[in-house]
Amino acid sequence: MNEFSVSVASISNWVRQFRDECQINEKANNEYNYMKENLRLRKKSSSILHEGNRLMAYRFIQNKKV
Repeated sequence: MNEFSVSVASISNWVRQFRDECQINEKANNEYNYMKENLRLRKKSSSILHEGNRLMAYRFIQNKKV
């Protein structure tokens, strides 16, 4: 944190404020849920590709097409 001259306490406060805002503000909550789902899908796709299972990867891609 010294590199940016920001204290750990400041970062903790920002995180807490964002968490509180997500609980109150519906738009922020939707954005948070979208980011969380994105992370979950990225991890899932990464593990599928890492395993080298092409059939499973194909099914995953087909299920996500709209």
